[in-house]
Order: sequence, then structure tokens, then C-alpha cells
Amino acid sequence: MNPPTDSLKPEAGGGCLERLVSTRFQYKKDFESHEMPSVTFDRMNSPYYEGERWAVRRGSSCLNRDVEWEYEPLPSRRDDDFYARCRFESLDVAVAAYESANDQAHTPRE
Repeated sequence: MNPPTDSLKPEAGGGCLERLVSTRFQYKKDFESHEMPSVTFDRMNSPYYEGERWAVRRGSSCLNRDVEWEYEPLPSRRDDDFYARCRFESLDVAVAAYESANDQAHTPRE
């Protein structure tokens, strides 16, 4: 049974935006170009570490602290070393790591 259409109308005073939290960001240029795979910055919470962390993801890979892309295994296959390598303390640190990786990828090697 479908809900009545009246229940689908926006609420006054901000509605659902007051109850939601943003957990994923991506660069505007990637979003607007619709090119895949785009890079996402995902807010993560896990019972395997305290607080929230940020993951930088591209397809089935994630960026690590050595600014290298590595395969991201299923959660049941991740260990403490993986979380230490591939989760960043803040969105600012995650973006800086990605921009560093991007700069290295576009720098000619001798």
C-alpha cells in the first residue's frame, strides 16, 4: 500500500534537512561532468575505532596515508592496519591527501 500523497509533501521550516547529516562529498567538477569513477569523501563510523574518520574512495579503491590507491576489502576483511592506513582524522586531512596524490599523478618523473 502506498502512503497518502499528503505525507510526501515537504514539511514547513526546513523539513527533512533538519534530520539528515551529510556523509559523502565529491568535487564539483566530478559531479558536474558525470565522469566515472569519481572520487568521494565519505564520513565513516565504525566499532573498530573511536570517533569518526574519513575515507577517500574511487571505485573499489581507497586512498591510504602514503597517497597511494589500494583495494578496499569488505568490512569483515579489514584489520587495524587497514583502518590506520586508509582512514583520515578529518575532511581537511582527507582532501589534502587526495590533492597531494593528484599532484603526484600529474608531476612528470625524471
